[in-house]
Parts: sequence; structure tokens; C-alpha cells
Amino acid sequence: MPAGSPLRPRPALTHCVALAVLLLGFGVRARAIECTDFPAGSQVNDWTAGHQTSLTLGYAPDGTLNAAWADYRAPLTPEVYYARSVDHGQTFGASVKVCPGVPLRVAGNPVLASGPGGSITVVWAGEEVADIDVYLVRSTNGGANFSAPIRINDLTLGDESLPGLCVTAGRITYVAWIEHPNDSALPEVRMSRALPGQPFGPSVLVNHGTAATSCECCNLDVAVIGEDEVYVAFMANLNYVRDIYVSRSTDSGATFADAVQVNDGHWFEPSCPISGPRLLVGPDDDLHIVWLDRHDFADQPSVYYARSSDGGQTFINRTRLNEEGAYVTGHPHVAVTGDDVVHTVWEDFNSTTGTVNIGYSASTDGGATFSPPCPLGSGSAFFQGMPAAVVEPGGKLTIGWQDDRTGTIDLYVANVQAVTSTSGPPPAQFVFRAAPNPFISGLAIELGNPSTILIHDVSGRVVREFAAMGPRLIWDGRNSGGQEVPAGIYFLRLPAGAASIKVARVR
Repeated sequence: MPAGSPLRPRPALTHCVALAVLLLGFGVRARAIECTDFPAGSQVNDWTAGHQTSLTLGYAPDGTLNAAWADYRAPLTPEVYYARSVDHGQTFGASVKVCPGVPLRVAGNPVLASGPGGSITVVWAGEEVADIDVYLVRSTNGGANFSAPIRINDLTLGDESLPGLCVTAGRITYVAWIEHPNDSALPEVRMSRALPGQPFGPSVLVNHGTAATSCECCNLDVAVIGEDEVYVAFMANLNYVRDIYVSRSTDSGATFADAVQVNDGHWFEPSCPISGPRLLVGPDDDLHIVWLDRHDFADQPSVYYARSSDGGQTFINRTRLNEEGAYVTGHPHVAVTGDDVVHTVWEDFNSTTGTVNIGYSASTDGGATFSPPCPLGSGSAFFQGMPAAVVEPGGKLTIGWQDDRTGTIDLYVANVQAVTSTSGPPPAQFVFRAAPNPFISGLAIELGNPSTILIHDVSGRVVREFAAMGPRLIWDGRNSGGQEVPAGIYFLRLPAGAASIKVARVR
């Protein structure tokens, strides 16, 4: 069928895990979700002397929980590692490299898909000799070993990054990514497909028409209904207007219709948000999407949700999930349990503890209304970021995140079952933010009160310390010795395990 043809009766649901508005009013809230009994979680990684990030999760049909992530034990050459749990995330086996012996350092978040019979697919943006490509490995024996890496993209000049992945029940593999040509062309979204046992075909352009370019550093997401109704969600970048779009194909990704804008209003943002949308097909084949947005020059970004019941042609129930004025840092995720409860998580600044926690809100009426947001575990004094949410075959919700409770950044998962409410007004807002992000040479750091600020790299080494005398300071990108720090990820921290902000320096 051509890409723009009318909807046909929908086939069976396919679940995918991928590496991801004008407020209409909260209205009457659904019954809320309890956060106070959120468990501490179980650690995923077994190497704990450094930095772990970008956790991706997927349940196999037999209940095995598969996990992949970026491991920074070699800070300049991070690699993708994998571990599995056969007891629903209570314990994990040994961590293994998915690509041993091949220097494909992680340059983009890994994504994972689980299938029957111990099949696991992992995709990531890997860098080799200063060229970034999208690579795929597979395991057919439950992660005991993985195949040699396959390069997915067919353009060899330029960089490809931030892939999304879906493997259908019929074992068709769809991979989408952000294409960065080396010439003057703007970034775009492309997709390639592989039938079972076959190589990947030529890539096709996903975004065109009104969304002719994509945000160059925000994740996209892929969802498929049945075997051939394909959806790709991404953030556009049209002269720094960063809106959320969904492109749809009804011919197995051969062609895509003009992308549909999800959010109302427009977000003008010169610096990259580093936070793209997450898209999910629910049990009733509806599309559920969450994203970060600061439309119409709002004071703060917020996390939003919307739903589509007509194959992505229109989106309804647009809802802000966090409290108005709350400071969120993005990375939203969504999961839907079989009783049509929509669970959403994101990075949320907790003004009580002065650090970043996992914000949570849920809807028990399919996304029509949402519970008041709350920090999982009623807030933690430790940094908790980059959440992932998946549903196991029995219907339990599992949430994963990164956490610095032990002094290094490790990965944790926990099962969530409680359904009640938090109460009371939100605490006063705590101000700690930095812009632009990414930055080149000057990073403005805003504080509510003067404080000492520590800046450290991904290995945990402190590169600069400031004793701020006022509510604002500028970091010039130099270390304590006056030398410029290299491009990469850095963390700004207040003392005593308080707030943390992740920033990226680019050249």
C-alpha cells in the first residue's frame, strides 16, 4: 500500500524497545500512583570502578530481562556491554562485551530488542578511526556470545548516530538513525530493513516535507504494528525550531508519508536539548508518545504525553506530566501495562533533596488523565538519571536508571507495583541549571544561592572547582590548570552528593 493510504484493520501488536505542546489542562486526575514504596533496585553492572550510562532494557517472551549499556571502564573508548537476569531483575549475570576484539567505541546510545529462543539484537553508533556508523550484533543463545558487527548505514562519508530499533514477531528488523552528511546537507532521518536471514537493504529517507531536517543530537524512536506498519518519532530542527514529529509507512518502510507534528506550539532552542521522544504501541494498537518541550518561550522545559488512535494521523490527550514550573532535564520514557495503565518516567529536579531524581506519573484511563507527579522513592539524595521503562510478559512494570549512590555512576532496575497517591503542595523550586548545552567555550551556570561547584569528567576525576560568589558564573571550558578540556561529557555538581547536571562540550 502507498504510504498515505487509509488505515486498514490492524494486525497483531508488535512490541519494540528503542533507542527516544501546548498544555490543554490537567482536568480531573486519574487515581494516582504511589512513589513512597519504590524499591531501591538491583545493580545491573558488575564492574563498579567507573561510569555506566545509557541503559536499555528488553524482556524476552520467557521473562528473561536483557540489558545493554555504555561502559566507560576505558573512558576514551567506551564499549557496549550486556547482562541478563532470569529472575525479573532481582539479580544479573556477568557483564560481557557485545563486540569483543573490535574497537567500535560507543558514540551513540545502544538500543536492544529481545525475541524468542534467546535471540537478542543490539544496535549502537560506533566510532572507528573518527568515522561514526550504526552497527548491529545478534545473539541466538541468550547473550552467551554475539555475532560479528554489521554496519547498517549505506552512506560511508559522514556520521550516523542515535539509532532506534524494532524487531517484529516475524523477525523483521527495522533500524532508523540520524544521518550527518559530511557536506553542507542538513541532518536527516533514515531507515533500513532486513528480512529474516537477509542483509539490510538500501536506506530510505524518513523525514521530508515540513520536517526536512532532524535534531542532530536527540534520540529517535521506532515502533511497528504487525510486520509492516512502521512509525518513527523524532525531533526536528528547522532553524532551531525543535518540534516533535511522527512519520508513518504502511509498506514495510519502503516509503514514508509526510511527518505529522505531535506537539502544539513551537520550541525555539539554539542549543541542543539532548532529549528526543519515546514512542510505544499499546495493547490496543494505539500510539503513546512522550517528549521534552519548551514551546512558546516557556520559562522551563516540561515533559509531555500524547496518544494517537488513528495510526499517527492525529494526536490527542496532550498533557504536561510534571508540575508547572518544575525543572526537568528530559529523557522521558513510557510503558503501558495490559490493563491500559500508562506509566511515564523522566529526569526531574527534586528541590527537597537538591538533586536529579526519576519523576513518575501514571494514567489508569489510557492517557486521558494523569496522576500528580512524584519522585520515585519520595526522592533520593543521590543522582538518578536516564530512566528506561519496560513491561515483563506477566504485566509488571520494570524501571531502570543510572545512580551514583556508591560514588560511581552505576545502573539499577526495580519492579514497580504500588498504585496510590502522594499529597501536599510541591516544594519551592531549587535553581541549578546550565546553558547552552552542548557548549563550545562558555557555559553559563545559574544558581539560586552561592555555592561551591565541582566539574568532573566521566571517569569521576574533578577537572575544575568553583567557589561561586553570586547566583551566576561562567565556565570557560578550562581545567584547574588553565588548559582547555577536550570535547566530551562532563558533570556539574554541588557538594555533598547534591544536584548534578550533565553537559556536553563540543568543538
